[in-house]
Amino acid sequence: MHDGDRARAHRALGGWLQATYLPKKAMFSRRWEDARLYIFERGLIVTGPEGFQAAYDWASARVLQSITFVNQAVADARYTLIDRSGAAVSIGRGNDLLMPGQRERAGIRSHVKGAPFIHEGTWGPHIQQSIAQAQIQGAADALERGETLGFGPVGLSSTGVSDRKRSVDWGDLGEVHVANGMVGFPDGHRHRPALPSVSVHEIVNLNLFLALCHAFER
Repeated sequence: MHDGDRARAHRALGGWLQATYLPKKAMFSRRWEDARLYIFERGLIVTGPEGFQAAYDWASARVLQSITFVNQAVADARYTLIDRSGAAVSIGRGNDLLMPGQRERAGIRSHVKGAPFIHEGTWGPHIQQSIAQAQIQGAADALERGETLGFGPVGLSSTGVSDRKRSVDWGDLGEVHVANGMVGFPDGHRHRPALPSVSVHEIVNLNLFLALCHAFER
């Protein structure tokens, strides 16, 4: 990103929220020492080695998460941010669990491994929630217009939820929920799965997805 692009990105993302995150220090490597994660009002900027810099705004960004918990606390996590063009960068200390087909379904066209930023339990949920807040009204309006929105392997419409093999009407679906790293789709009548569970790390914009599900369930 050139100086002019950098200045435009800063202006577009609004004020800096006094939040900057550093990578985990490595005893025998200085690869990531200059990398930074800057949080702004309307998005974030990720920097890395050799002048790498990428900007993502809440209104258009997509994110995937892979989290490891120990004693119910976040031990490490990997968040993959995706822009409109499909350019993705993954950040955090966790592992990237996505297979090639899953990347394709998430709309990833190129991928850069970013820095192992610490404090994922703080900045990760902030990213998810900020994207959800910025996009939920537009997504709800699109669903009301009859559009189907993709969230990785799962699609949402005003009539129900679908995967690659079948669809379920909202009236036949119980409460969509997350448990043990999986998103469950229970049958609303017989207390069994209406659709197969999906790994959380495959769901694009998880918080937005769950908020829309809960809105249509009601």
